Amino acid sequence: MENTFPPESPGIVTVRGADAVRFLNGQLTQDVRHLGDETRLSCLTDAKGKLQHLVEVLAGPADGILWILCAPEETDPVFERLDRYLIADEVELGREPGSWTRIRSGGPLPEASFSRQAFWPDGWRDHWFKGSPAGLSTGGTEADREERRIRDGIPQRAVEAIVGMLPPEAGLDALAVSFEKGCFIGQETLSRIKSAGKVNRRLQRFALNGPAAPGDGIQMEGQPCGELTSVAPSGEAALGFLKKAAFGHRHFTLAGRPDSTLTVV
Repeated sequence: MENTFPPESPGIVTVRGADAVRFLNGQLTQDVRHLGDETRLSCLTDAKGKLQHLVEVLAGPADGILWILCAPEETDPVFERLDRYLIADEVELGREPGSWTRIRSGGPLPEASFSRQAFWPDGWRDHWFKGSPAGLSTGGTEADREERRIRDGIPQRAVEAIVGMLPPEAGLDALAVSFEKGCFIGQETLSRIKSAGKVNRRLQRFALNGPAAPGDGIQMEGQPCGELTSVAPSGEAALGFLKKAAFGHRHFTLAGRPDSTLTVV
């Protein structure tokens, strides 16, 4: 199954209780009401709107339980970040350390315990297995997953989604922020950015022609204007940050690679 990626076991923080949805709506940048079958990308930000954690939120396998997905090493910090704001809320936080496995696929996997629509575009689904799925063949590779991520312009934790940055710099205002749901921590800053449209750098997708590597400097008319962060395994696509002076321009070169060009897509 070439459209089925290898298993992964993200960190899981569970949230349950009569106030779970209201509580999370005040913590996460994403709207957690009416999740239904969806998995939604979201951020935990500080009072100044700066990124603390990039997470996903979905309805868990049992009624009334919400899952917050994160990198495994961030499970305790995410739990502690949420717990810090629990005062009189009827909410119980928990952890599911390594007990569930996710397989992302473009088709059905009937062996799964349950499944949810992935936040990726084009109909991908996340299939969840209790423990490790035995005997299940996946044709896709980690390189295939990375190719898809880069071509879709999805920021990676610690690569494009960097702690301390403003989420709109990584395009997360479009992917992971709801401005209609009401107040959340950091909302004031993010709403001002949305109204003014002002950030000093912005993550951009590129079509790539020629050799390139993460960390390569991006140039416009010979002047530095950004940096590559991810290069697709195919060598045909890349992600990188552009500085404000380069906004609106489409064609760029790479420092030290005169035969390599980038085109905004």
